[in-house]
Amino acid sequence: MVAVLGVAVTAVVTSSVAVADPQLPPARDRLVAGYGGVPISVAEYGPEPSAAPTVVLVHGYPDDMTVWNKVIPLLADKYHVVNYDPRGSGASGHPTAVADYELPKLSADFEAVIDATAPGQAVHVLAHDWGAIQTWESAARIPQRIASFTFISGPSLDLSGLAIKRAMANPSAYLQLIDQLIRSSYIQLLDLPLIPELLWDTGLAEAVFSTLVWLEGGNRPPGYPPADGAAQANLYRANVNARTNNPTYDHVTVPVVQQIVATNDPFVGPLLTDQLEQQVPVLWRRTVDTGHWAQTEDPVDIAQFTTQLIEHQEHGGPTPPGVVVPKN
Repeated sequence: MVAVLGVAVTAVVTSSVAVADPQLPPARDRLVAGYGGVPISVAEYGPEPSAAPTVVLVHGYPDDMTVWNKVIPLLADKYHVVNYDPRGSGASGHPTAVADYELPKLSADFEAVIDATAPGQAVHVLAHDWGAIQTWESAARIPQRIASFTFISGPSLDLSGLAIKRAMANPSAYLQLIDQLIRSSYIQLLDLPLIPELLWDTGLAEAVFSTLVWLEGGNRPPGYPPADGAAQANLYRANVNARTNNPTYDHVTVPVVQQIVATNDPFVGPLLTDQLEQQVPVLWRRTVDTGHWAQTEDPVDIAQFTTQLIEHQEHGGPTPPGVVVPKN
């Protein structure tokens, strides 16, 4: 960023000024026992839960909790922020069985985290990618514990399965269907036995993801451990085909769901959230001009959109114009 520092009679003096990211506040770390006793690593920031609403951050794949580091300082000044590594990532436990990554168990981990960090509260959730996909399970199973749900690039597998079935029965939707099949083609690779583990162990998977992030102009945090990539491949094996082929719910009752659409996301197209406004009580939809990792590319808007929804739910704050998606 070039900033003008002063003007002399004969010249304009300029200097490059680096704009630092907001300082990450001190964390209060703990381990919470998740489903089956799997340890879940949790970091809390900002006020205690008795003094402010709680916002839970849930990251996706392939990431760990540091992917939220640019967003946390923008929320922790007024909210109790809970950031955690789902099983198979970061400092949390890494169970090895495919069945250990089924959505109901991930939802039970989420419930254990909010029971430990915000007992008795309905929490607000900001989630990305697989963090959002697993939060949909909690939105369907324990909606009374979720005051609002903001998601980025993480559609419900169950509701997406219904959207895909509608598209298959509607020739006018075939182009959207083909578009999403291309976007999702990598999933079949992650479903294979041993191959994802081999790709992570050799460094090829990290190279591919890093290249994708670079191509979309993002800045995903570096240093993702191969053990995490291999463990969390089980998210795909345990859930994608099972839930999209045989959905278990057709709506959720969380009071307000906010969808943040990353316009340059190469993985998630519009088909997967088709008719979502019919399947939730109220849908807000916002747009950011980013790739898949919107929280690292545009943390200010992500925090602002989340804050606007929390203030609306907690204090009757205004609804931003044009964000509510009308039902048909």
